[in-house]
Order: sequence, then structure tokens, then C-alpha cells
Amino acid sequence: MTRFSMGIAAALALVVASEPQPAAAAISPKLAFTARVADAGTPVTGSHNFVFRLFDVASGGTALWQESQPGLAVNAGVLNATLGAVTPIPAGIFNGAPLFLEVTYDSTTLSPRLDVLAVAYAMRADAADNALQCVNATNADNATTAVNATNAVNATNAVNATNAGHATTADSATTAATATTAISANSATTAATASSVPWGGVTGVPFTSSGGDNGSASSIARGDHLHDGRYYTETEVNNAFGVVAASVYTKTNLQTSGQAQVHWGNITSKPTLACSSVATSRSIGAGAYSGIVEACCPSGTIVTGGGFLPHGSLTWVILTSLPWGNCWQAEAINNAGVTQSFESFARCCHL
Repeated sequence: MTRFSMGIAAALALVVASEPQPAAAAISPKLAFTARVADAGTPVTGSHNFVFRLFDVASGGTALWQESQPGLAVNAGVLNATLGAVTPIPAGIFNGAPLFLEVTYDSTTLSPRLDVLAVAYAMRADAADNALQCVNATNADNATTAVNATNAVNATNAVNATNAGHATTADSATTAATATTAISANSATTAATASSVPWGGVTGVPFTSSGGDNGSASSIARGDHLHDGRYYTETEVNNAFGVVAASVYTKTNLQTSGQAQVHWGNITSKPTLACSSVATSRSIGAGAYSGIVEACCPSGTIVTGGGFLPHGSLTWVILTSLPWGNCWQAEAINNAGVTQSFESFARCCHL
């Protein structure tokens, strides 16, 4: 039977966490681990396979992290391993909640799980240099939000900071150097090389006129502005006259009869159309005979619609029903064994 006694060697982690670190340095996501392995009281020697898992409960549950380290050397019962050497341990695991280490030795899971002592939580210090929020800090390097900081370097948001260098947003900062956006440029002592500054904070803008128009201006209009009582744009003219964007009617086109089209919907005070219907019918013999029937509009009117109507209750096959010149034409086949009549009708309109 293999007996397993162990302890977490945290001295190295403690030393690393206590040393002063540069602003951009990150704590290594690894833990030093030392254990003693014995089989029936005899220290184990040789190469063995280990699996390490971290849980937030003493038994059961789902592993928060795990990694396999095959072929680890055990010398006179002493095992030295680096947890996280294969799979980095997420810093978020060390959030102050209890943690337990489970060890599997050559396919045998040892019990009970071991408590992870508080010194391992030194990994949480990694969040200081790249913090989500850094409020009232003397230095906030690479912080997502740096509020009231003396220095906010490379911060996403630097609000009320004395110095905000390379910040995405520098609001009310004493110095906002090379910031992507200096929101409160009016209040800033220095807003140098900002990528964008609100229009209200800009003064002394030079204005040079161009184009063929004469005159002077005291203000600049937006590029997407429209004139009231304005000129029609190309798009408006095209939409009004129902033409494609590639063609534009000239002044001569608009003033010459027959040179321009106007959409029916843009015509006002249109006269009322007078409409009536006409119908024509004919008989079609039995035995799958086909026949064409045309209902024609009288002179002075135009056909605006039409249809067909077979008489009788037997089977018909309708071949076509469509306008034909100034008539409505329908063609059908009589599949019945008797003669039947078939009717075509047209709608005729005039002004």
C-alpha cells in the first residue's frame, strides 16, 4: 500500500510576492509543491505519473483546474513538482474562497484532499498592475478604470487624474498626453496630442474658402447639412422622377416636352378614370377541344385588366389568360364529353 504524506512548499511563492515588482510585471501562475511518498512505510524511488486537481470543496464537486504530469521523479520518497507548469492556474481561482488539492498517483486518487494554505493567494496580487478598477491610487498602470489617481498610465478610463498618459479616455485630467479621447479638454490644464477632442473645446480654427462662389462666412456647416428652401439633390430628383441614380435630367430635359418622365404618384389633381367591362363567350366542342375567346375594349378606351369564366360543372383546362393588344384573351380546353361555353371579359377605362 502506498502512503502519501505531503505539504505545500510556499516559501518561494511568498518570496516572489513580497519582492517589489515593476509596474508591468506579472506574478507567475505556478505553485511550488513538495510531498513525501511511501509504500508500506518504504520511501518510493523512480518515475511515476501524477495528476493534480484544485477543488472548492473537500470532497465531490467539479475540478476548477487540473493538469497531468507523467514521469515525475521521486527520489528517496521526496517529490518536487511545479503546479501550473503544464496548464497555467487561472489567477481568478484564488479569490479568498477555500481551495483543496487532490493528487492522483499512478491511477490511484489519494484521500483526503489537502487544504491550500493562504500563502498561495499571493497570486491575487497579479491583479494590482492590470486592475479592472483602481480608485484613489497613487499609480494606476494599465488599469481599466483609474479614478482620482495621481498617475494613470495606459488606463482605459482616467477620470480626475493628475496625469493621464496614453489613456483611452481622460476626463478632467490635469495632463492628458496622447490620449485617444480628451473628453473634458476645456477643463484640462494640458491636452497634448489627443486623437479626438470635442468640437465645443476647439477654438481658433482656420477657415479657407474654396470653390467658385463669392462671399464670406463666420461659421462652418456640417458636411451632412441640408438647405431649407434648398436645392434639390441628385437623389431627390431621381426619386421624384422615377429614374435610376446613374441618369439625371438636365434643365433642358425638364423643359422639353417628351424628354422627362414623372411618376404617376407625383401627379396631383389627376382626372377620374371612367371604366366599364365587356365580355365575349363562345362554345367549345366536346372531346378535349381547345378554343380562344377575346373580349376587346371599344375605341377610345384601353384594357386595364380582365379574366375568364368557364360555364358548366365539368372539367376545364385553362391554358392562358392575358392582355392581347386592346383585348383580354383566354384559351381553354374542354375535357368534358359535351359542348360547353367559355367566357372572357375585359375592363376598359378612359379619361
